Amino acid sequence: MPISTWSGILDLAASFASSLQAAKARMHDHCSWYPYETLSNLTKLTPVFGASAASFEELAGAGPILDIGAGDGDLSFLLAQAGYAVHALDNPATNFNGMRGLRLLAAELGSNVQILEANLDRDFDLEPYQLVLCLGVLYHLKSPLHLLEAIARSAQYCVLSTRVARQSPEGLRLDPQPLAYLLDDSQLNRDNSNYWIFTPAGLRRLARRAGWSTLHVAYYGDTRTSNPLSLEQHDERAYVLLKNRKALANVELLSGWHDAEQSGWRWTRREFSALATVAAEPGASLQLQVQFFLSGDVIRRLGPITLRCRAEGRPVEQASYPEAGDMVYRAALPALPAEGPILLQFSLDKALPPGELDDRELGIIVQSIDVSPV
Repeated sequence: MPISTWSGILDLAASFASSLQAAKARMHDHCSWYPYETLSNLTKLTPVFGASAASFEELAGAGPILDIGAGDGDLSFLLAQAGYAVHALDNPATNFNGMRGLRLLAAELGSNVQILEANLDRDFDLEPYQLVLCLGVLYHLKSPLHLLEAIARSAQYCVLSTRVARQSPEGLRLDPQPLAYLLDDSQLNRDNSNYWIFTPAGLRRLARRAGWSTLHVAYYGDTRTSNPLSLEQHDERAYVLLKNRKALANVELLSGWHDAEQSGWRWTRREFSALATVAAEPGASLQLQVQFFLSGDVIRRLGPITLRCRAEGRPVEQASYPEAGDMVYRAALPALPAEGPILLQFSLDKALPPGELDDRELGIIVQSIDVSPV
């Protein structure tokens, strides 16, 4: 049986790190190893995994875990030692030693980690996974949106870490705008594989546009004046837990929903409700966004439709829709006093009653529901 909790995996990491270093020492004449220590940073993921009601084993699911940007495979081999099936993916062209270290360690440790190769800036396909780890990868990519979209087509959860910045090198305040700083070649650490440094708001926007809902973020380093160029003093990293928004997977559906359509969208009744989790501090300004389709049959038979919402029992803006088609409902939510899921209760002023063609009460077809900090 695999180790079920993240704290249990951290306990294993303390002893496994010695075995890993010994294996590398035995092969020091055969490979130049990745110069940065990986396992010592894993404690920074503790609040990320702790924010989920599920154990690490439940987040990982029954299938393999995918470790993107595996480097020399330290994390992959640790998770395999903890009892999980693991796939380690990297790009030989950008890997520190062309993935030679990963393959040598797999053989030396007798590990069953499956090694995969892919250029993450080009089109590639992934098999289905429940959990994907993507640590320290995004700012090394020309197209980070492309990668997160690819993972969203495959996985239910993604845990990522990346560098972020709250101001420019000259001190211009960038956060809370959803921005990214494009590094010049060799501008950061003389490494031309560094590209995009997002603001915290930019990282959240990137994740949402790629099809993810941000469940939790932990920040480390200079969380006030971080900038894209500082190597130590003003460096900041974000560790993030994402959940796929596909087929409303990022929210807990309560009452008033019909079975999912083939596309993953769902018809609602006149009244419907959901629980949404948001990564924000208590008192933060929040925005609700609902993407939905309004059927022509509904409009022709009933006329304009009005959508109302209550968040934790408090009414928010209502909106009316006189035409059929793809719609977006946006509303500012009242500042909530505590962390945790937000109860959203929706109601339409009218809906199609059960009839000859369909025995269900039909309101709107919802594609996604998101709550995010403004």
